[in-house]
Amino acid sequence: MTDTSTTPESLIISADRPYRALSLDIALTSDGDIDLAANGDIRIVSGSDKLTQDIWKYLQTPPGDDMFNPNYGNALWGFLSQARPSDAEVAAALDEMTRSLAALKENESIERVIPLSEQINRIEDARIEPSSSPDTIQVSFTVVNKAGTKQHSKAQITR
Repeated sequence: MTDTSTTPESLIISADRPYRALSLDIALTSDGDIDLAANGDIRIVSGSDKLTQDIWKYLQTPPGDDMFNPNYGNALWGFLSQARPSDAEVAAALDEMTRSLAALKENESIERVIPLSEQINRIEDARIEPSSSPDTIQVSFTVVNKAGTKQHSKAQITR
């Protein structure tokens, strides 16, 4: 049996706290592949790195593509292979992205204990950047988590 006397309370799994307290995910590479350590172990992410990865996964998912959560997905996919959208269309899509991501993380925090570093306080400076390919959109934004940490992120969405 493992000695848990030095394990933080939030990481202990027991009959009365089954996996609820854990907020971990398998780490992914920038290509979406499972990130392996040099020894072959699967890396995990938590905290603000998990929040960044959760946002990246959301941006890479077209609306309705997740059969277990049909409301999950990024509306920016609608801009792929179309003429340059108007500023109003971009603003509306970025606003929807911000609301959807905040709601997603809020719902996740109801289901289990989520550290403040994984909860969205706000998203700032969200914008679509020009791309040389009509099948690619570049999105950049700054996420401020509820712990007060700011992380600037970029994501490329490619059909």
